[in-house]
Amino acid sequence: MPAHPQRRSHDFQRAGVIAALVIGTFLSAATCHAEDKSDSQPDFTQFKPQDYHRPYGPGAPWNVPLKGIPDHPNSVLWVERLRRLSTAARPGNFNLGGFESYSYPVYLAGDATAFVPIRSRHPDWGNLHGKEVPRNPNWKAAAGSDGQITILDPATGREWNLWQVRFDGQTLNIGNGNLVDGDYRSKEDGFPSSRGAGIPYLAMLTRPEEILQGAIRHALSMPAKNPSSTFFVPPATKTDGDKFGIPEGVPEGMRFGLPSSDSPGGPTAGRTTTIRVATRPCACRTRRL
Repeated sequence: MPAHPQRRSHDFQRAGVIAALVIGTFLSAATCHAEDKSDSQPDFTQFKPQDYHRPYGPGAPWNVPLKGIPDHPNSVLWVERLRRLSTAARPGNFNLGGFESYSYPVYLAGDATAFVPIRSRHPDWGNLHGKEVPRNPNWKAAAGSDGQITILDPATGREWNLWQVRFDGQTLNIGNGNLVDGDYRSKEDGFPSSRGAGIPYLAMLTRPEEILQGAIRHALSMPAKNPSSTFFVPPATKTDGDKFGIPEGVPEGMRFGLPSSDSPGGPTAGRTTTIRVATRPCACRTRRL
């Protein structure tokens, strides 16, 4: 039974929660390099938190705070299915990882040194085949097999989403790519051609500037195994569950909440400084909802 797009599924009766949306079939995606094994502080000196504004409009579902949104009437059922069916190796085993390999590196069009032609292996999947996109030779795709890149143009609000990126010296070869419609500074809906759930790459991505600001003012993406093979819910605009899912799986787009704390003995206890610094805004955020 489809969940209401503005209801949340969780079984924790408290106002402070981290919001997460199920967005696909893979288990790790983020921008913070939190797998650093050292105990050193991450270098955020290149970022300017005072100039950063949360992307997308306030009405974008992932930007709407959970406070005041009623629980889904079948919350207990969906939380149990998430715990039992959507995890990596065993029920309840949610892993954090892949921050280097399966993420969305973000680059700014203003730093490009040239425009290069695009060749897509699947021209009918996107809208960039035969067109040009900004490029800088220092821009690197994520190291994993998805090899993704996000390019933003803050002056115009354009957002490019590129998948399986490889440059051959003249042409940027991709598995799929899109110039997302609308303006990422104010857009409030999904985009079917972007990732399995049909939500732009930039949506719900944690940025270094947010960590420096001390608050993440949006839901977090939660890639998961075994999504529903039969339906999805907004803000998802499609599903790849028909290929990778199961009938009883959690639908892509469903929103969950969970309590969090950065207090001693909490979830970050014993973690490296990098992980504590990266996750503290999540805990601080929960107290502001």
